[in-house]
Amino acid sequence: MTLFTVEQLSLAIGRANVVHAALTQGGATEKFLSEAGRVQRYRPALVEKFGKPDAPGA
Repeated sequence: MTLFTVEQLSLAIGRANVVHAALTQGGATEKFLSEAGRVQRYRPALVEKFGKPDAPGA
């Protein structure tokens, strides 16, 4: 999955320079994947309406 930038992953996990993250089986993983799918479906509409963001992590 390449949905999130290094900056976004780092902020979410609370560590600097997070490039990869792993998920274990369970409810939290299912919820994360569900919500990530929503973000992935929503982003094209944002790019179409506002253009591609220039700033990293935007």
